[in-house]
Amino acid sequence: MERRQSPIPLEELAAWVALHSVPGSGASSLGRLVARFGSARAVLQASPDDLRGVPRVPGVVVDGVVRAARELDLHRGLAERLVADGIEALGRQDARYPTRLHALASPPPLLYVLGRLARGNRRTFGIVGTTRPSRHGAQVAAAVAADLAAAGWVIISGNARGIDAAAHRGALDARRPTVMVLPTGILRFSPRAGYPPPERLRTLAAAVSECHPAAPWTTPAALARNRLIAALSDALLVVETGERGGTLSTLRHAVALGRPSFVVRFKTPALSASGNAVAEQAGARPIRSLRELRTLLDRPDAPTGQQRLPW
Repeated sequence: MERRQSPIPLEELAAWVALHSVPGSGASSLGRLVARFGSARAVLQASPDDLRGVPRVPGVVVDGVVRAARELDLHRGLAERLVADGIEALGRQDARYPTRLHALASPPPLLYVLGRLARGNRRTFGIVGTTRPSRHGAQVAAAVAADLAAAGWVIISGNARGIDAAAHRGALDARRPTVMVLPTGILRFSPRAGYPPPERLRTLAAAVSECHPAAPWTTPAALARNRLIAALSDALLVVETGERGGTLSTLRHAVALGRPSFVVRFKTPALSASGNAVAEQAGARPIRSLRELRTLLDRPDAPTGQQRLPW
């Protein structure tokens, strides 16, 4: 498959990598800096006094930007690796930047993308849940993903173990697009068991990250990632969740954004679904079957054979 290179010039990409290396920086701080100076390169070229003049940018971030500017050569090498690996960088001004993210108070000013993003006019459906689901819960996630993907929905999830991976596999088994929203750097992306080979995966799926390309998993990054899953999803389903954790965080973001949100109400819940009742209290509408879900999503398409799946 031919790989498209990032439309962002190498020096600007290197500047973004440098900014993403700054401890304590996030979408809000970076967005304010770039809005003030016009580009990532201009931020690095700004004087410390000018940087400190930007409202609501912490001093630790200003100090980090000054240090990052001195180490630009190191960041340029990583930018060259991104280009060589076919990883794109999409700024908010790019036509292919996911417009749903503009609903956030602090959209990522730049996304790193590996693979192919589906067109923005495709309907999107988020599926989330515990990393340690019951076997039945994983089956439900995969079945819902396969059915809705075949009906034209793009499946959104976080590429974690458990429910996330089952949802991605369901879409991929149906040979339909899916988006994997990472809480790590894009260079740390690792396909889960059961995914297609890498070159095939790139034609169906996209991995996206707002983190520094080499960033490891951290709790703050995972919590920030949850808002992206919610914003990218036109509707969201919680399959199984504990009484606290990232799944409920994602749900609360979806509810706050006004996204239709659902939670599976099992006939006999597993321990891994102990928080599903909490999800209902947080605003998710309970569903008992795939047929009910499709009805609520107002899908008049002919059923695909999974519509009577008993939950």
